[in-house]
Amino acid sequence: MISKEQVLSGRYRLLSLVGEGGMAFVYKAHDEELDRIVAIKVLRPEYNAGDAFRREARACARLPHPGIVTVYDVGRDDNLQYIVMEYIEGQNLKDLILAEAPFPIGRALDIISQVCKAVGFAHDSGIIHCDLKPQNVLVLPDGQVKVTDFGIARAFTSATPEQRGKIWGTPYYASPELISGQALTPASDVYAIGVMVYEMLTGRLPFDGPSAVDVARQHALNAPPPIQFHNPRVPRYIQQSIDRALAKDPTARYGTAGQLNQILAAYRQRGESVTQPIQPVSVPGSVPTQPTMDVPSPTPAQVAPPVARRAGFDWLLLLLAGAAFVAVMGLFPLWGTVMGRALGWSAGVPTVTPVDGTKSVTPTRIQDTATPSVPAPTVEVRILVPSFVGRELEEARRVAREQGLALAVMEERYDATVPATYIIAQQTTAGELVPKGAQVGVIVSRGPQMVTMPEVVGFPAAVKQMDLQELGLVTVVTETWSIEPVGLIVAQEPPPGTEISAGSVVTLTVSSGPRGEIRADFGGKAMLLSCELNEVSFAPGGSLQVIITWQVLDRFADSYAVFIHVTDTGGRILTQLDRPPLGGSRPTNTWQPGEKLLDPYVLMLPRDAPPGSYWIQVGLYKGNQRLSVRDPGLAKAEGDAVLVRQIQIQ
Repeated sequence: MISKEQVLSGRYRLLSLVGEGGMAFVYKAHDEELDRIVAIKVLRPEYNAGDAFRREARACARLPHPGIVTVYDVGRDDNLQYIVMEYIEGQNLKDLILAEAPFPIGRALDIISQVCKAVGFAHDSGIIHCDLKPQNVLVLPDGQVKVTDFGIARAFTSATPEQRGKIWGTPYYASPELISGQALTPASDVYAIGVMVYEMLTGRLPFDGPSAVDVARQHALNAPPPIQFHNPRVPRYIQQSIDRALAKDPTARYGTAGQLNQILAAYRQRGESVTQPIQPVSVPGSVPTQPTMDVPSPTPAQVAPPVARRAGFDWLLLLLAGAAFVAVMGLFPLWGTVMGRALGWSAGVPTVTPVDGTKSVTPTRIQDTATPSVPAPTVEVRILVPSFVGRELEEARRVAREQGLALAVMEERYDATVPATYIIAQQTTAGELVPKGAQVGVIVSRGPQMVTMPEVVGFPAAVKQMDLQELGLVTVVTETWSIEPVGLIVAQEPPPGTEISAGSVVTLTVSSGPRGEIRADFGGKAMLLSCELNEVSFAPGGSLQVIITWQVLDRFADSYAVFIHVTDTGGRILTQLDRPPLGGSRPTNTWQPGEKLLDPYVLMLPRDAPPGSYWIQVGLYKGNQRLSVRDPGLAKAEGDAVLVRQIQIQ
């Protein structure tokens, strides 16, 4: 770590450490030339991107957008690469999510809309962010959003092939193509934005797991749990937008962040329009109700003169009067019938003798007048078809019944992204008006097609990769040291016989022969990048040649020696070599950060060495104290020694 008050390039005085990420340290600093506070990101030495870093930072400095943190300068001080940006007093979106998620719909859309505008501007300028995540989104107290880290993330996509093959950002927001090492497009940023919206609205990540590899595998393989499982209040049209942003195929997503923003803006406007107050509708012949107001009487000049009546006989008035007379006269029989029923008169009613003995009264029968009935006009009830896509089948059937519709399953098909029993498509478009009781045909997912993982260990990877692709599986190849020939598969995941879905990711571990990458960190001072052997199979008394590549991370205060032990599986030492690195020509206290050093050794195996498997262990020590192993990288560590390679003695 850099010391406080250090001045970079004689200009930027570091004031305090404000953050630390996987690739850089973030400092609050004072620009002594322009007398202003700035933020400086100092790249970790192991992530040296060379000229690409400067090139991309300069490109990002030409992004004049209020939603993008301004890049002021980029430079190098000794072995330190840094980028100077505007200093933002705000909170990163990740902290807000951890404290307040799930967000209200409006707030989430407001934040993500600003992100989309900023990233969309970069896309239109030909720049991809490549490492979008909530930690790189700053939210100011007034709600303004700023996106940062364009220069750092982008630089590595222009770096060496070895650098491009690594996932530089956190795998929680990495697109499938970033994980698999394919070419990145603006749609890769859209995927990361989709993950952020999902997390804001649910308080959960779509994928989680015990390791970064497990998370990355899920991004490449699995469909995320439907967002309504975690937050049923999210409108369906927002859910569908998130699902499209998280599509595995980049071509199935929105092409740029700007396109995603247009869709979300339209949906937001639609949501606001349905909550607007209803305006009164004027009906011909009705008098609109107005609030009581003191309105001054119009002057005579303001009152329009009455329209003069036309002279002569008004035939239209006569016809209307006649029609009214006929209508009124026709009501008399109806009036009589109503009155008769009201007084209890009916045909055939016998004379009633009152109990008190008075004379009985026989009601006069009124002859019913037959009035022809006029059938009411038939009005066909029409139903607005809801969207069934993305719903579980039984839920969709319930919704259809409630709407007065019938649901018919027209087809069931395998789908790698839609879970079984969920609806993939519907034959009648959502929003269409259909008669009540109409049948809506749907296509239902059978889930991903299942295949049986075959046995591939012991076969050449080039051959078995084609076989697995024919089964619909996606292969990821990793290399490891092995006594097997180069290119031979030495391990597989999942194991043979496992039932997996088509489209699943299969990991093949392939022998790289006697050379392999290690990337083990010794006390933050040096990294054991790789270790190369002349052979992996030896006869007793053979010569074992080991070439170690060191990368210096920080200055050593003392001189350390290197030990190389060849041990059996129980940890007992068969042979060993202890000496200063590089034959004593370059003690560790002379190593400079950023250097890469080749360090060769030769060990003689005992002539009476028993056959079996043995481990090569490497470490650094001073006196009786070993330098601790912070991170074994791609190897294993035991007792502050890195087990770099296994060999065989025949």
